[in-house]
Amino acid sequence: LLQLRDSDYYFPDGNVIFKVEDTLFKVHKSILSKDSTFFKDLFSVPQPETSDEGSTDDNPIPLSGDTAKEFHALLWSLYALPAEIFNESNQPNAERFGDIACMAHKYQFSSTEEWAAGRLKCKVDQWQAGKTTFTANQAVQVTKAAVLCKSIAPDLYENLIRAWKKAIVADERLSLAIDVGEKYGIVEIEGLAYYRMMLLGRNAWESEDPPLSRTRRVRLLNGHYTLLNLANELPDQPPRFPHSLTCTRAAKCAKYWQRLWKRITEPSPDGLLTQLRPSINVLKAFVDKTIPHDNLVQYIPEGCLSSALEATMEKVRETRLKLLDFFVDVE
Repeated sequence: LLQLRDSDYYFPDGNVIFKVEDTLFKVHKSILSKDSTFFKDLFSVPQPETSDEGSTDDNPIPLSGDTAKEFHALLWSLYALPAEIFNESNQPNAERFGDIACMAHKYQFSSTEEWAAGRLKCKVDQWQAGKTTFTANQAVQVTKAAVLCKSIAPDLYENLIRAWKKAIVADERLSLAIDVGEKYGIVEIEGLAYYRMMLLGRNAWESEDPPLSRTRRVRLLNGHYTLLNLANELPDQPPRFPHSLTCTRAAKCAKYWQRLWKRITEPSPDGLLTQLRPSINVLKAFVDKTIPHDNLVQYIPEGCLSSALEATMEKVRETRLKLLDFFVDVE
């Protein structure tokens, strides 16, 4: 196979050669091991005198699972001049810094990972604010980086989730959101994207490019059927809550709460979440007394009404987190 020397990172005075895909990189052990426990340990392992692995183009050290582009990005972060780092940090390229963060995580460059994650957070914040856009590749790589770096950069992960949710609610990139949610195990993103796509209907499904797979069509149909049944059952299933100490007639309170719940959860053609959302607004208004109590609410003590609001909000949170469970395939 033809092996190409990288145009930027094949140094004549380098002392170790790596092969990534079909590209050779000749770099310096001291640079790689300075911030990386992985490479520090790798280079500290004694090699047989007869071994020349990593010393010649014919016997490089292979790095599997990486692309030449990703390793090039990592080396850029280690070798770039201060002016280059400064300029790129002010206007970070999302895909490049996604590559750097992922590679730094894999090869245990602790400070490099933290730095790249911080730059990505700035870019994600701009995306969430509508000040920039991501290509599909950038969105995928940034999501991968946020998942990998979650332990050291939780704000990056949380802001990315919020940015994805904002895009999904605007019905943008739903198929891509399902892809990244499935690939990286982000169930709340995948579930919400399925839900929004379900609401758009079959005409939208047919216009997806690339076309939706059979599995995803089945999941959408199952989700539609399941959520429709839940929406029809919702008015008869009010959330349970602990009655307040001032509630002296719990049975009567529960009866009027059930009647109130039935009234504020009328079925909605826009789905279960849309059906639940107005109930929270109405209950908040009753609790805050911004609307007068009617003949139902007057029999529910204030403490119980507040508990009912909390129980309803928890029901909405649980429904959001479990959305993906409704979009299952038929085995």
